Amino acid sequence: MIMLCGLLPPAQCPLPWSLDGKDYPTLAQGTKYGVCEHFCENVDPDSKFAVMEIFDDYTHKPGIYDALAAIDYDWSDNASCSEPTLAPESPQTQIAYALLAACKILVQEETYKKRLNSHCMLVKKLLAQSSMPKATLPINKKKVVGRNEPCPCGSNKKYKKCCFMG
Repeated sequence: MIMLCGLLPPAQCPLPWSLDGKDYPTLAQGTKYGVCEHFCENVDPDSKFAVMEIFDDYTHKPGIYDALAAIDYDWSDNASCSEPTLAPESPQTQIAYALLAACKILVQEETYKKRLNSHCMLVKKLLAQSSMPKATLPINKKKVVGRNEPCPCGSNKKYKKCCFMG
């Protein structure tokens, strides 16, 4: 998984998306959360998968172990677009489930859909043009993954059909 900011100069990095408690019934009034997206490094344009990390402070610098929730979202196939789900590494807390419910609403909003699609396509374009060897890209690899094992990006696809192909 890779963030767009890992591929762009700091001045060009997009700000985290803001989730405001007043806009989502499952969140407390007056709360504001930051959403940082990590994208699958598979350059196949039909593969659209992201992990959304959510923080309690809109200005917080991202780090997966500090997130209040990590939410998987696969919108590869518009006809059978899946709902967001809590990622396996996400805390399993009441606030994580409230943020998941808010994200189920968020991914239906046109403005956010456009952001997610444009950032995903830009990541794929930058990765395809990158002169860095694949091994030096800032990706999250914890172990060697076999071709027929589930992809570590969380897409629920086999590794050989997802990031291995990139």
